[in-house]
This record gives sequence, C-alpha cells and structure tokens, in this order.
Amino acid sequence: MKPIVELDRLPGEGPPLNPHTPYLSFGISGDDAVLWGRSAESPVKIPASQIWLKPAESGTAPCAVGDTKSEKR
Repeated sequence: MKPIVELDRLPGEGPPLNPHTPYLSFGISGDDAVLWGRSAESPVKIPASQIWLKPAESGTAPCAVGDTKSEKR
C-alpha cells in the first residue's frame, strides 16, 4: 500500500496508517479500501482513490517491509 497524497492529508478511520508496514487488504467497500495491519486491533479504512494497492510479489515472499532479515534473502 502506498499513499498518493501526503500522510497528514490522508483521511480515514482506524489506527494510524504506516506505509512502511504490510497490510492485508479486504478489498474496497463503498469508496474505502479496508486494510488490516498485523498489530492493529481494528481495520483501517481509507479512501481508495487516495492510495495505491500493490499486490504481493508471490505467496512465498516475506511480508516484513523494511525487515533487514527478509531483505537479505
């Protein structure tokens, strides 16, 4: 997931969005993308027109973006 606007201008509901963390997408509901972070207690809802959803490269790729262990593989 990558915001296409500045983070401080990104409206939404739920916990703060961290673009350096992987999220599971539950798709689009109405005009919102519904995302779940691994440490979140509730979903993040963000206007779908304000973010770019990038699919995982493969089902075997690690999800830890910025994790030095997974980058060395």
